[in-house]
Amino acid sequence: MNVIENGDNTTSVILDESFDFESHKAFRDMIKSIITKRPEHLIIDFGKVEYIDSSALGMLMLARQEASTIDCKMKLVNVEDGHTLNVLKLVKFDTLFDIETKA
Repeated sequence: MNVIENGDNTTSVILDESFDFESHKAFRDMIKSIITKRPEHLIIDFGKVEYIDSSALGMLMLARQEASTIDCKMKLVNVEDGHTLNVLKLVKFDTLFDIETKA
């Protein structure tokens, strides 16, 4: 995972190919660090993601909760129009998050 801080008070998290339980500690620590900087927008970039599991869903909810404490708007971008998007829709995350699919 990589973090990119944009000049417009937006922070992007570029996820790795697998967004799963193995990512939990790094993702949690990264989100907590980002939130201390109080960005207005938090972008979670799924451009490289090929696999997600149920723990990824929990991590997204954690990030959403942390972002809401500082009125930070969160968006999921570059979500594959396939398995990943189907999983997010199955658990109704499309009603909780602004989701943008890959072009």
